Amino acid sequence: MVNRRLRPFLLPAVGAFLWLLTSGCPLDIRARCDEVNVCAQGQACDEGACVPIDGMWVGSGCIFADDCGPGYVCNRSWLGGYCTLECSQSVPCPGGSVCAVNLGVCFKSCDLGCDRLNQECMQIPGESVPLRACMPTWECEGSACPDAGADAGMDGGTDGGCTGASCGDGGVDGGCTGGACQDGGSDGGCSGAGCQDGGSDGGGSDGGCSGTGCQDGGTEVCGGTVELGGSCSRACECKTPGAGCDGRVCTLTCSTDFQCPVGRRCRQSQCEVGPRLGEGCTSSLECTTVANCHPTRRRCEESCNPQAGGGICLSEGYRCASDSVCVEACSDAPTTVGRTCENSLDCARCGECLPSDQGLRCRQLCARDSDCPGGAAGACEVVGRARACRL
Repeated sequence: MVNRRLRPFLLPAVGAFLWLLTSGCPLDIRARCDEVNVCAQGQACDEGACVPIDGMWVGSGCIFADDCGPGYVCNRSWLGGYCTLECSQSVPCPGGSVCAVNLGVCFKSCDLGCDRLNQECMQIPGESVPLRACMPTWECEGSACPDAGADAGMDGGTDGGCTGASCGDGGVDGGCTGGACQDGGSDGGCSGAGCQDGGSDGGGSDGGCSGTGCQDGGTEVCGGTVELGGSCSRACECKTPGAGCDGRVCTLTCSTDFQCPVGRRCRQSQCEVGPRLGEGCTSSLECTTVANCHPTRRRCEESCNPQAGGGICLSEGYRCASDSVCVEACSDAPTTVGRTCENSLDCARCGECLPSDQGLRCRQLCARDSDCPGGAAGACEVVGRARACRL
């Protein structure tokens, strides 16, 4: 029986509740969430409330995470973006997707069909067990790649790298990229919309000027001030030594990370912004697709098996160290010898993390005693599967 003293307070409350039900106002009974109160597995926090994660967006294109849905991240390093979710052995992916445990992210299942351009069903690299999913392909990122890479521009390379709409004259325009290139070669590579025939715009007397208002006499000298990724009309405008102007963007070709400036790595033979192996990260999505962001060391790491075929690293320019991590392939004398380490990435460049009398230390690899400082007999010793100079 309700206490008489409480009746004056309970009756208005019950009345208000009944009014809400009969007025058609929806009752929000979702669990509330914030940085401290996290949602249950399979849910995400959306504007302070826990909502179910909809797995249908995995693999969809995106520019921002909001394009995907609550709980998602947008990997913009892949062409057109890729909606994905973080996962692990204890946190599975939703239906229609598979978890790449070593990468810590979900990929769209091949069972649903890989229906996006530049996406195919293929093996996910870096996984300890075979796992296939809808993955991005990189052979051709443009919308007009008809010949699997044979075009330097549009016609198999005969235009000398031409990418403009009017190319097609056998290369006599010398790589002209504008829509109004003139035949005969007299424009010598002019890339502006107003190039004139006769040779006066040919990159000589105008110093390579490519604008519509170039003046003759050589007064407009090209200066390298544009950073990589910036807009350009010719290579001389790019600030980085060796850079070219590809598709009106300053680019630098590469075959390994170590040919790129600091803060950039090599992907698809182009230097792009992003952490290399051994550099800091907050999520595996910041690393390359063959690496993951170590949960405690917070750096990009690619695992390998030194006992399988001598150890294979999918990242070009790296080798498999004896402690199963990919490091720069180099043979210079390391400057980190004697330093305490967790793994060989702590011993860059060229060192390896190996046991010693003092515990794990960075050590210099060797093949013979003469490789070690001083070259004394017995200087190069066997340490597990490696040979290293004595400390």
